[in-house]
Amino acid sequence: MQRGPTAPGDGPSTTLQIPTGPQVLRLSPTTTSVAFVDTAVTVTRLGSEWIAKAASVEAGDVELRIRVTSSNPAAALVSGTIKGTAVHMPDVGPEIFPPGDMRVNFGADGRSTLNGVIFPLPPGGPTGAFDGIGTGALTVRNGNGDSCGGTSFSWGVFPQP
Repeated sequence: MQRGPTAPGDGPSTTLQIPTGPQVLRLSPTTTSVAFVDTAVTVTRLGSEWIAKAASVEAGDVELRIRVTSSNPAAALVSGTIKGTAVHMPDVGPEIFPPGDMRVNFGADGRSTLNGVIFPLPPGGPTGAFDGIGTGALTVRNGNGDSCGGTSFSWGVFPQP
């Protein structure tokens, strides 16, 4: 049985280029009333992985590790892990919460998993962004100390507008 192309061990295989440097991480826990949390991350490449880390202390200490799991000319599927805390930053996303007032914590063990795709941004362009869903324990907390837990979320990483 022949399968489609997959990512080689020396790096992601995709025709879309994921830019390194400053980007936005958008998280949307699906079990809470929080629409989304946007924070600043810095994307780097290390071998076959893209690593997105909080760009500053104000952004938290979130870290995503993403790799291509399969690709073909039409799409690239990705998977990975997320850990740490992402703090909402209104300067990289809509001002729906006060600065630092909303945060999502995934714990420090890296057990929360990511699945998604690389898609062109803008449509038809050569630059890609990530979009997908994730599973694993998370806690959403606001500035008043109120919190709620969940186990699923959507996520995306894209260039800052």
